[in-house]
Amino acid sequence: MKKPYEHLYIHVPFCATKCAYCAFYSAIDEEALIPEFLNKMDEEFKKYGPSCLPLKSVFFGGGTPTLLDAPDLERLLLSVKSNFTIGPDTEITLECNPETMNDDKAQVIAKHATRISMGLQSFSQQNRKTIGRKGDCNDVFKAVDLLRKHNFTNIGLDLIYAIPGQSLEDWEIDLRAAVDIGTPHISAYSLSIDEGAALARGKTREAKDDISCDMWELAEKVLNEYGLERYEISNYAKPGHECIHNSGIWAGDAYIGCGPSAASFDGLDRWQQPSNLEKWLAEEKPTVDEIPPESRAREIFIMGLRTNKGWGKEEFSNQTGYDYTPWLAEIDQFLQYNFITLTDHSISLTTEGLAFWNTICEELV
Repeated sequence: MKKPYEHLYIHVPFCATKCAYCAFYSAIDEEALIPEFLNKMDEEFKKYGPSCLPLKSVFFGGGTPTLLDAPDLERLLLSVKSNFTIGPDTEITLECNPETMNDDKAQVIAKHATRISMGLQSFSQQNRKTIGRKGDCNDVFKAVDLLRKHNFTNIGLDLIYAIPGQSLEDWEIDLRAAVDIGTPHISAYSLSIDEGAALARGKTREAKDDISCDMWELAEKVLNEYGLERYEISNYAKPGHECIHNSGIWAGDAYIGCGPSAASFDGLDRWQQPSNLEKWLAEEKPTVDEIPPESRAREIFIMGLRTNKGWGKEEFSNQTGYDYTPWLAEIDQFLQYNFITLTDHSISLTTEGLAFWNTICEELV
């Protein structure tokens, strides 16, 4: 069912180079269009601001938001604050590539944002080379130091595992090095070579499922030692540092997306802006994904099962207008494998079930 917007996603498409594993839309060597991009963003913010509730979260993704220079980055942040209702508890996250950070940008971020999601991927230069990641792994230490200089400490790190040639020992080194930095949040994603990414056109192949599963289990074991608990299949945090924005998306909250390729969701329909900067600037119409209400409710149900808490029956009904009970027969087979924890009032996946989320998802779609 349709709901008012509570979250804002902003796609900043500019990148210095394209990582070999990435299939997200990015604009390479198009920095000359940044002024037009910012002007168009001002227009979109003015258009959508009045239709939003006080925002629970703002998320600047990309692309590389921190490729913008400090004045442009501050202009974008101030434009959000002047067109949307931002409260003291609103989470404002920026994705960041460590090599793009400098003191001026760190100062702007500390002044206007509440959270950084930093794309580290790996400390191994060989593994970084395999996935086409630019910069030096030591850039992350410099970037963290700059942020902490301005008393900004809510820093999350993104890691990738199951890189071809990566061993369990390599992965454990990455995990321990990341938490030793003192970050309260880590996202640990298995390498997925999407169609359209450079690695998909080469000879590189994804790691086998067994080593990927071993690495997934190792991530939880190591991160738990440091007080970071899994709250979603690929995300770990110290208490109180879970990403509010992503948690809202997994729970089926409504959100507005601004910028090229950005998606929006009103609780029933989803639409996506054109994945091309020039077409977006020319105001080409978005692509609309319209599906029957029950199918959308099933989609929301599945996404909520990515999280440790799963769904309360009343919570799900309030969110979608549907009762999930009639669908349980379709996944009853997974109860015998201890994949599902089911009560009269809630459903969630066990640790084993989270590992087989894709399989359970296929049964419900």
